[in-house]
Amino acid sequence: MTVHPTARSRDERIDFWRGLCIVGMASWHLLTHQSFPQTLAFSVIQPFNFVAEGFVLLAGTAVGLQFVNGTLSAGRLLRRAGEMLLVNYGLIGFVVVLSSIEVHSGLPVQARPPGSIWDVLVLHYQPYLADVLTVFVFLFATAPVFTMVYERWAASGLVLLSAGLFATAHLFPLNSQGAFVYNSWQIFFVAGFLLGVHYRALVERKVSAGLLVSVLLLFVGIAAFRFVAGQDGAATDGWGALYVFSRKPLTIARVTYIGLQLLVIGLFTLRWWPWLARTLAVRSIASLGRFSLHVFVASVILDYLLKLVLDLHAIVFPANLLLWAGELAVLFVLSRALMWRHEKLADVRLRSRLAAPHHT
Repeated sequence: MTVHPTARSRDERIDFWRGLCIVGMASWHLLTHQSFPQTLAFSVIQPFNFVAEGFVLLAGTAVGLQFVNGTLSAGRLLRRAGEMLLVNYGLIGFVVVLSSIEVHSGLPVQARPPGSIWDVLVLHYQPYLADVLTVFVFLFATAPVFTMVYERWAASGLVLLSAGLFATAHLFPLNSQGAFVYNSWQIFFVAGFLLGVHYRALVERKVSAGLLVSVLLLFVGIAAFRFVAGQDGAATDGWGALYVFSRKPLTIARVTYIGLQLLVIGLFTLRWWPWLARTLAVRSIASLGRFSLHVFVASVILDYLLKLVLDLHAIVFPANLLLWAGELAVLFVLSRALMWRHEKLADVRLRSRLAAPHHT
């Protein structure tokens, strides 16, 4: 396989999309606190319905790109799964300590403590907000199987495998303790992998105004239907279960709704990227996406701490907006610090190579 000179370079559009997911998740998590008006939370959260699904899909996209570029290995994927597992344990430790402080302070406990160490080790215990990490453990651990299936049977074989895993959800539900059941959420990861495999060809195509408008109208139509049916729908019997907009269990309506939302954002970004890339807002959001794991973990820790501050001091609207703005500001500063550190380390490595003696 021939790798183009630019194939290994970083695509800031993917960082931007991932950064949008971070902004959405951080905002969504904090704004669900009872001190914020429901109308504000609703108006901010609704444009970010895609964030969890988008985060998983983009992880699959990164794996697909690495697969095409020839930089992917089973060992690398398993190490990533191990990293996610350790980060998950670290966050659980933080949650347990904070929960103990809340109990002794007589404050509402945001996450129940685990029943035992065994519950933690086997991922049965999944605290609020941190539970998305556990599904990533499963996704990266099984990604080598996905790549092997794709190599042997191409996209059709991988899609059949994904459908088969989804069908086993009632018999062998993996990671069912949290909000993100592996059997369902691997669909977005696999879709992202296939997107990554064909990413270069797809992004080089011109996005016509007609295509963008058509997809936007489809999304508006299903969004209107969602609000008529109710936020999660009402009918759960017979065919009615197909249009319940549920995350757990994942439904056809939810996949269609989120898929169209992601497609609108993707097409809009691709069509106007040369202009968008020059704006400070987009560059800042892309920096969040570049270090998404670090920033996500920081957002979870900040969410717990800021909600503790809101409870301790009974801060209400509009003063609580300062905490929301402060959280986003901290995350942006963190991403810039990580970028500075990354660039310094890269500069040190480059100087070391240049200073090393050359052997003939």
